[in-house]
Amino acid sequence: MKQLVLNALDANQRHQNALASHAESLGARLEELDRLLAQADVEDADSDLECDFYIPNSKPPIGPVKNFNSVKSPFYQDTMKRTRYLNLTVRHTMTTKEVDTLKGAVNAEIARVEQMQGGSSSSSMTDALDWALIAEKVSDISNVKRSADECKIKWHGEMSSTVNRAAWEEPEVKRLREIISGNGEKAVDWVQVAKELGTNRLPIDCMRTGLERPRQIWTGVADRKVLDAVKMYGTSWNLVARYVAPDLTAHQCSGRYSRSLDPNLRHGSWTEEEEQRLVAAVTGYGRSWVEVASVIPGRTSDQCRDRWTAGFDPARKKETKAGAWSKEEDQKLLETVNRMGRKWKAIGVQMDRSGTVCRVRYEKLLNDDGEVESGTSTPLSREAEDDSERSTPRPPTTSQSEPQPRPKPKPIGKGTKRTAEHESEGPRKKRALNSEQEETDNSAATEVPCRRSSRLNPGVQ
Repeated sequence: MKQLVLNALDANQRHQNALASHAESLGARLEELDRLLAQADVEDADSDLECDFYIPNSKPPIGPVKNFNSVKSPFYQDTMKRTRYLNLTVRHTMTTKEVDTLKGAVNAEIARVEQMQGGSSSSSMTDALDWALIAEKVSDISNVKRSADECKIKWHGEMSSTVNRAAWEEPEVKRLREIISGNGEKAVDWVQVAKELGTNRLPIDCMRTGLERPRQIWTGVADRKVLDAVKMYGTSWNLVARYVAPDLTAHQCSGRYSRSLDPNLRHGSWTEEEEQRLVAAVTGYGRSWVEVASVIPGRTSDQCRDRWTAGFDPARKKETKAGAWSKEEDQKLLETVNRMGRKWKAIGVQMDRSGTVCRVRYEKLLNDDGEVESGTSTPLSREAEDDSERSTPRPPTTSQSEPQPRPKPKPIGKGTKRTAEHESEGPRKKRALNSEQEETDNSAATEVPCRRSSRLNPGVQ
């Protein structure tokens, strides 16, 4: 036991000596740093040349732009006007952190008001909240000063649980139209309309649903106006839209110009250089087609998407190698188009293929058949039978020159123009058919029954 105590004392002594030595080393280094810092301060002071120049009748220099906000600045009034203009015209979207802070501040205010009023929360309680205090809390963590009205509008428009944001149903839309039509030619008070509707809808939602925006039909006159406006205003699409028509939006004008009217657009086959750029752009940007099109001059985002899907998409190649379209898939595709229209993205989901592949297959069916049944989009099938049927080997026959049986002619309905002619030629055609049928029955060849297209009559296989 005594030996252990002596060993501990010895180790403690050695550790103290090591710490003292290290402290002396650190002290020496600190002294050296102090000496270098003092020398650096002296050198910086010596290098500053204090030269003052005076020019007669000159004005004192203006400070940095941030000093324009100073009351003493001669540009103070102009700065305030510009600041107010930017605050009213530039949209500063709330960040996720600001939204979370807004939610917390509103919930805290609701709890405070509930405690003061001694009741449960209601739709009118939000009016009793201290929105100035809420805005102050949001502004503390934001680069933009938020106003009380801004926070209140954000809460009511996007976060309040009392607002009905469900999809509009037909009876509700009908009732909304009745309220609007009852207003006559007067200006519509959308706040009052929302109250009369009584479904907790926002006035802005009532306006969006109640007003029917006329569908824009682009004519040659409108296209020329777009081109003239682009020459005058460039890509300021709000000004372009205002110049072209009062009911047009900036997005509509931008889309029309970029997809159809831009003189730099290229149409037709893609060059090898363009395809290389396309592959490189998709590798870098993914399927963000707007960014992809930005590095391929003359091509739109739609062109880039279609070209990639048709020629380079690995999923498309895999789908092509997976097998040809079966008869059942063709029939399902035709029925889906009849039911949903040419909404290829939704059709692709139903068919478990891409929308572009479904569109190409549908157009191929139409082109192969050459005509469409009246009343539907289903092609009349004559030679567009499934590829698997065409490739199926037929049974061998004893003579290749023997005639193949043909299907019976379709009956002609009464009342048609050909009825009389058909009746007059009936006996002669009947004798010819009977003679041909006898020759066929006596033949030793193995007959192959004629198949009807499943698209003409899905019930016949």
